[in-house]
Amino acid sequence: MSNPTDFFDEGMAVALSTNPYDDDFVVRWNGRPIHLCAKEFEGNGTLIALDNLLESLKFWNYCVQKTYPEAGSFVKFLLDTHGIEEMEDFIRLGDLDDTGAVVKSNFRSVYGFSFKRAEDEWLEFLDNYTGN
Repeated sequence: MSNPTDFFDEGMAVALSTNPYDDDFVVRWNGRPIHLCAKEFEGNGTLIALDNLLESLKFWNYCVQKTYPEAGSFVKFLLDTHGIEEMEDFIRLGDLDDTGAVVKSNFRSVYGFSFKRAEDEWLEFLDNYTGN
């Protein structure tokens, strides 16, 4: 397998996008820090519930100006809080056509807790986010 749903595939691409040549390691979307983008979506009520993005076909039902920074912020949060090894293990289990239930099951088997808990922790992180 090793090809996760588009939420995680595109989220990983965004989460790893930095500009090391200019010594800029802040992940950005259209020049703005991705966590700031997601925080603003949450603040103005336009953050898309992650359940609506987990399946590849559903991911594309929304504007990429929302889905990409949102997915990138969530994946970056996971990488920063739980490390790359878990993400690699999770991605290895994935398939582009996985249902949301399969994604959540795979997530729990790798991370040891529910996807909902991870989403709640991410939302709490966004509430307290003040930096890059």
